[in-house]
Amino acid sequence: MKPYIRTLGYRDRSEIGYKLRIYLFIIFVGLFVVSDFYGNVRDYLNYSEDLEHVTDPQGGFAFLMAMDAASCKEDAFTFLAVELPLYTLLVGICIYFTTVLAQGNKSGWNRYLRTLPITPVMRAKSMLWSRGVIFVICTLCVTAFSGAFSWVVFGKDIALKAIPAALITSLIVETSDLLVNSIVVRWVLTADKKYSDNISFTAGLFPMLFLSLGLGSACPGHTDWADCQIGFSFNYRWIIYLLVLVLINIIGCLILVRNFKKYYE
Repeated sequence: MKPYIRTLGYRDRSEIGYKLRIYLFIIFVGLFVVSDFYGNVRDYLNYSEDLEHVTDPQGGFAFLMAMDAASCKEDAFTFLAVELPLYTLLVGICIYFTTVLAQGNKSGWNRYLRTLPITPVMRAKSMLWSRGVIFVICTLCVTAFSGAFSWVVFGKDIALKAIPAALITSLIVETSDLLVNSIVVRWVLTADKKYSDNISFTAGLFPMLFLSLGLGSACPGHTDWADCQIGFSFNYRWIIYLLVLVLINIIGCLILVRNFKKYYE
């Protein structure tokens, strides 16, 4: 059974259109985010260097420079811990299920699979496995980069806060996408191939984004996910929050299997 699941997963990943997603990621991040991030890091380093030569840290200009340096560090932290993981996961796994199935409608792959001894559970497992591979790779890469960059530029303490924040951001996006797209799968499978892509994008992307923002703003510790600052911290309430995210993932998987059963049986 495992070889079939891996083979189906490999076939699914070949339909996802990574080149287009990577181009969009580079354009979006490059045009709207990286320039501000670079400016914040540059200003922080300049302010920090100037403050090393200040004899009176409480002096007027020194006090203002310290405030500006702290502001630049917070903005850079927000990019590393929240924005970059968000964009990476949007590119990597956003509407993965519905995109693959919409392409399958066009190519006839979905109809062909119905002629094979592929059970709904096998089909769901193959998509979950292939999507999980992408999620793990994207999450590890962006978290490693954010942690390493934070460590080198801002120090160990900031890096140890950026890493869990990046992981939580990735998990929120993954959870929202899994639940929403497991529901939308039902309409994509039965839609005409001319409308599959539109249904996938419209019904999959926007509800997922709204759910992500809702879950993010509900983060415990008085920290808004969409405006994460260096004060990002963990406490016992995170256990409940993480359990909720796990439960949503389980519900999404069950919905995916159910929708495949309605299609294949």
